[in-house]
Amino acid sequence: MGYQWNYVDEAGVVIEDELETPTIFETQTEAEDWLSEHFPDLLAQGIDAVVLHNEHGILYGPMPLTP
Repeated sequence: MGYQWNYVDEAGVVIEDELETPTIFETQTEAEDWLSEHFPDLLAQGIDAVVLHNEHGILYGPMPLTP
């Protein structure tokens, strides 16, 4: 089972990941830990929200990266 982030801009449009990131994480915890470390970089690239999904569908999101 793999976990992956989709990145969403302010308009709600999914945008391509331009960071060098793992495309698939083995666990949900690994995906969430990665996001905790890298969300400032994502914001700097114009990513406003994220969606976490696996092969079964969306787990949660869109989740804003700002408070």
